[in-house]
Amino acid sequence: MIENQKTPIVPSLVISNAGKAHQISLRIQKNYRLPTMNERYWRPGGRLDVLPESGWSQDLTMTSKKYKYLETSVSIYNRVIDNWIQWVPVDGQFIYSPTNIAKVWSRGVDFQLKGDGQIRPNQSITYALNAAFVKSTNQVEIPIPLTAKGSQLLYTPTFTAGADGGISVREISIWPFPQLCKF
Repeated sequence: MIENQKTPIVPSLVISNAGKAHQISLRIQKNYRLPTMNERYWRPGGRLDVLPESGWSQDLTMTSKKYKYLETSVSIYNRVIDNWIQWVPVDGQFIYSPTNIAKVWSRGVDFQLKGDGQIRPNQSITYALNAAFVKSTNQVEIPIPLTAKGSQLLYTPTFTAGADGGISVREISIWPFPQLCKF
């Protein structure tokens, strides 16, 4: 219960195998996200009347750890969300405010490569490379800001890639590689 209102039951079904070298999992779930404190109370711009997001999502993840120090993972997902919350400019002002978009279809592919290993007895290295292709489109035309049906959401890059890595010597870790790029 939130503010004396019942929230829906949010079911999830996960089917996976637990192989040593390879794993596949399928997940189907109901999504429900209440507006955040910022979306409701931020001044100026927050709105008390912004509605919760709700919808369904499915994803399929394939993970392989065939080699001792290397793990790869690929995820394919699909989400359809009603009342998606997006911050948009208020007409004629320099203020942004959260607005519910009628329906958003988000789908994509994530790829990750992770590894770690010992260099010497007290030294180890860790790294991760990732890339994602995301297509999040409005399923209804939006008047403000003018956004055509089927166009990519504002502030949602279509392609992202990054690298992360570090070296640990005894109890000291150095992480010189931050996330890289978004397009």
